[in-house]
Amino acid sequence: MNQPPEYQSDTLIIRYDDPVWKIQPLTRLDLTYSEDFLKEATNFLTNKPANTIIDLSLVPYMSSSGVKSILNLQQLLRPHRYQVILCNLTSTVQKLVELSELVHVFIIAEDYNKARQKADSI
Repeated sequence: MNQPPEYQSDTLIIRYDDPVWKIQPLTRLDLTYSEDFLKEATNFLTNKPANTIIDLSLVPYMSSSGVKSILNLQQLLRPHRYQVILCNLTSTVQKLVELSELVHVFIIAEDYNKARQKADSI
């Protein structure tokens, strides 16, 4: 079953930007929204694994549920030798990533263009 190259809901945009997936949450990643985020992203990544850039520019807050969802995506991609790259972190999300030492777990880029460069070099 072929997936459309783009999916959009009220809380999420997923687009295949050959050769990577770009996922952009449109709201906070917390207990309320992280389950749907993971479900929708997993649907696309399972059918067509690829390096995945998550643009967090519109995420004002991320809880441990959001972190867990992103970690689950990383685990889904790892057997295929693909990575999750985070970009455009808001200041609140940046602090969470630093305090929880996730800077050692994820590739982090300043913006989408730099994330694409990192994805191309993997």
